[in-house]
Amino acid sequence: MKTIEIEIKQELENSKAILEEQGDKLKKILEEKISNSYDKIIFDFKDIELLSTPFLNHFLGNLLLEKGKDYKEILSRISFKNLNKDDIDLVYLVVANSINQQ
Repeated sequence: MKTIEIEIKQELENSKAILEEQGDKLKKILEEKISNSYDKIIFDFKDIELLSTPFLNHFLGNLLLEKGKDYKEILSRISFKNLNKDDIDLVYLVVANSINQQ
């Protein structure tokens, strides 16, 4: 199984993941890893102090909307680590909203 772990803080060069542009950057990274046939893509939120809905919408929500009914394949290949409960709830909210808009 081809797996990669992506450190959010390192990729963003910032401890805050709040901007739409940051989300767009991570979305491109995710799309690249998917097209390179990675089976598992782990996003590590270690040392991220602040996470926002606009960031998550541009990072994950927009990609799920673009993939339409294939969103399950994307979700099966990604995972997250080092998120607190509030941030996990925020990720679930973004995912649920994207799915409900399909």
